[in-house]
Amino acid sequence: DKSVTGFFVNFPDPWPKSKHTKRRLLKPWFIELMASKLVDGGILTIATDHDDYAAEISENISGVEALKSMFDTPFVNDMGDYYQTKYYRKFAAQGTVYFYRYITANR
Repeated sequence: DKSVTGFFVNFPDPWPKSKHTKRRLLKPWFIELMASKLVDGGILTIATDHDDYAAEISENISGVEALKSMFDTPFVNDMGDYYQTKYYRKFAAQGTVYFYRYITANR
């Protein structure tokens, strides 16, 4: 616990079929687990291009009291300092990308 400075979750598989959504990585319990491993001031960065998954992430992360958005909103659609991976370039060309950046709040 409290030993990791940051996590990056880049374009996790959205498991888009309804019957498969239970397999998605960013469930509340997993976000809580990552938050518990972050040092004070540690950062969780998430990127997805999937609209439904973005809505689920927003809902799931909002219940984690240890994390606070570094933006004025739960996510932004452009993050200037994001390293442009091949997946980012691919998905950005197709439409919207959702970026989340959360910091551990005072615990």
